[in-house]
Amino acid sequence: APGSALKPLALYAPLIDSGKINWASVFDDAPLSFDKGRAYPKNYPNTYLGLTNTREALKLSKNTVAMRLYNMLGAEDIFYHLKEDFGFSSLVRRELGDDGRIITDLAPAPLALGQLSYGVTLEELTKAYTVFPTEGELYNERSFIRVCLNSGKTLYENEKNSRRIYSKEGARLMTELLSSVTESGTASAVRLKEFVDTAGKTGTSGDDFDRWFVGFTPYYTMGIWIGYPEGNREIGRTSRSHITLWDFVMRDIHKDLALNKSEEKIRSFSKAGLVRCGYCRDSGLCLSDKCLYDLRGDRLEYGYFLKGSEPHSLCDRHIPVFYDKIEGAVASRLCPREDLCIVSLIRVEDRAFPREVYIKDAEFVYREMEEGIDYALDESLPYFYNSVDEGVFVGRSGKGRACNRYCKKHGAKAS
Repeated sequence: APGSALKPLALYAPLIDSGKINWASVFDDAPLSFDKGRAYPKNYPNTYLGLTNTREALKLSKNTVAMRLYNMLGAEDIFYHLKEDFGFSSLVRRELGDDGRIITDLAPAPLALGQLSYGVTLEELTKAYTVFPTEGELYNERSFIRVCLNSGKTLYENEKNSRRIYSKEGARLMTELLSSVTESGTASAVRLKEFVDTAGKTGTSGDDFDRWFVGFTPYYTMGIWIGYPEGNREIGRTSRSHITLWDFVMRDIHKDLALNKSEEKIRSFSKAGLVRCGYCRDSGLCLSDKCLYDLRGDRLEYGYFLKGSEPHSLCDRHIPVFYDKIEGAVASRLCPREDLCIVSLIRVEDRAFPREVYIKDAEFVYREMEEGIDYALDESLPYFYNSVDEGVFVGRSGKGRACNRYCKKHGAKAS
């Protein structure tokens, strides 16, 4: 199974190209459901970050965000796109297995997380990825270009045919997003990027039977798969990194380019038609004055956008509150005025879990408090925890003293 290597083709590229999401769109990296108390889906590593934008989610291969994108597109559209546009021949709509169970790829695990029933061939997956460096066009495979006589006369021309899958700008934007995977993401070990732009995506099957990486430059696209022929053994640490192997081969292929750095050759992906601008990483909108007071520091990031999809409105995620800078807590009415400052917390009001979930940004969350409800005094909890319904959990950071705790030294009541 291709695992996360399927995500750019199945999820991100169609949504980016259609303008339904952009580089800065924000999603909550948090569980979507629970089965017998177990959070689903899990990430690898098994951590939840909270508010995460498109670039970060793709770079770190967040399964929770993939599931949210799957819900936006729907199984039928994803299935059709992979089978008809890219020719993934192994996809199964519905069939009866030998054990009597129904086998189908029209489901979240196959289409969002890449756990396909019968997998995909490396050739099919690598060919599909050529749609990005060819700026949205998918070309037919050719094992030869033409057949010629010794005289030079052409006997047969193997014509180069193509179909447009994405717009040029949509493919260029996806290429920039996939570049972050090799820059600082799951394929950051790639050294090819030191002398030519490199992009790609890793993938691992849920049982660790398969590991993939499909990467590309302005010149070549190459995919690698490692696993056991019988397909039923975990890879574990028995194999040399497939990223290292991919990098070794591709650096050799590009060695002339590396040796002739002074030559005028293409070393970068085209960004023509894309707009670069800044945004708040917690909202995906334009930075406001309130963003500057975030306890974590500067929330400004820059990214690329299709024309017309760049952010225009100001961030509405950051909420300013009075903060006791000596106690490091949300201020009470009795905190000394000279100890007060203003900080901004992030408004996240739709987290509700049946059990506790540890989410990295939970200690920076803001929620409205109703009149008459006492603030929570446990310093590991956010100030608003008493306003949450019994049996409902909204996430914790798992640290000793939460940054959004209430200053119990100077006051214990809401009134």
